Amino acid sequence: MRELAVELADDPPDLVVSNAATIAPLDARNTQGLPLGLAVNYLARICSCGVWSSRAGHVRRGSLWSAALPPC
Repeated sequence: MRELAVELADDPPDLVVSNAATIAPLDARNTQGLPLGLAVNYLARICSCGVWSSRAGHVRRGSLWSAALPPC
């Protein structure tokens, strides 16, 4: 809770996603060939630099997993 309070006191992120999922067909790809399916769990944000970060959980983008990425 304390970390979340500090996070909320910072400048607002460009986008906040919490316990959400965007589903695309499994064969749907972007122009770089990456899957368009996106699943996010816990509190995550995307900064203006385009980097996903999460202090509270794990973020999955396509088939890549990362945990507790540092903020931008």
